[in-house]
Amino acid sequence: MKKQLTALTTTALLAAGLFIASPAHPRQESAPSAKPTAVAKAPGVTVTKWAEGLSGPQGVAFDGKIVYVAENGAGRVLRFDASGRGKTVFADGFQAPAFVVLHGGALYVAERKGNSVARAAYEGEPTRMAKVTRLKGEVVDPLGLAPTADGSLLALSHRESVVHRFPAGGGPRTEKPFASPTGGAKYGWRDLAVGKDGAAYVTDELSNAVLVRKPGADAAFVPFATGLSSPSGLVFGPDGALYVTEEGTGRLSRLSADGKTVTVLAEGMGRARDASFLDARTLLVTDREGGAVWKVTLPAAP
Repeated sequence: MKKQLTALTTTALLAAGLFIASPAHPRQESAPSAKPTAVAKAPGVTVTKWAEGLSGPQGVAFDGKIVYVAENGAGRVLRFDASGRGKTVFADGFQAPAFVVLHGGALYVAERKGNSVARAAYEGEPTRMAKVTRLKGEVVDPLGLAPTADGSLLALSHRESVVHRFPAGGGPRTEKPFASPTGGAKYGWRDLAVGKDGAAYVTDELSNAVLVRKPGADAAFVPFATGLSSPSGLVFGPDGALYVTEEGTGRLSRLSADGKTVTVLAEGMGRARDASFLDARTLLVTDREGGAVWKVTLPAAP
């Protein structure tokens, strides 16, 4: 009888949306079974497939000529030209690579299974694969990476929701975190972006929100944009606006300056993981479940 009551209680809590997993056993990121059908939502926006057949594509970055895509399933980073052609392997041997960022002439890669941040760069002529080294200092289950104005590199721990700092020049991780959540470690932060004013933004999959931390030594992260569906990647556009991908709906959305307005640009792009701008009107969005990279073209400015 006691077991029946416990089962009924759990069922009731689940139905009410009140059942919370224990912090000691954070839930794993899930993936839907349906295949995506990408559609434009805002007037003038078009969505096409830019690349496909990839193994769990996650992080994406563009240096003005070359697009870099991290294949989580294959443990490598691919490079393409801006049209999606000329695919080659930039570097391999990564331990579950996730988000990537270009910084100081190198590509930095979050290695989830390695609890590390890797640096990949060519030595001499780019005729062979890039050399991979690792920064000193553990980051538990790293995801988002972002450079700062002073040349340092920030790395977000997904498991602990702590943002660590690596000083300029690739020095060892600083002992004191750049930022941590109010009330101690928690699970759920994903990507990280830093604005020109020094404000730091993170996506939080548990609260379905983008959080912001204004500049200041003791500043805390507070809600900025809410009501999202499993938000993932963050990127600032050339227009200064903040764009977010949502894994729950495969969406790409643009946030207003105050975070109160969310404009859905496209949806149905599978598990929309990360985004990067090719130019002022064109973004690439990775779909980590569908093995594809989508191209979203925005309308020309009036």
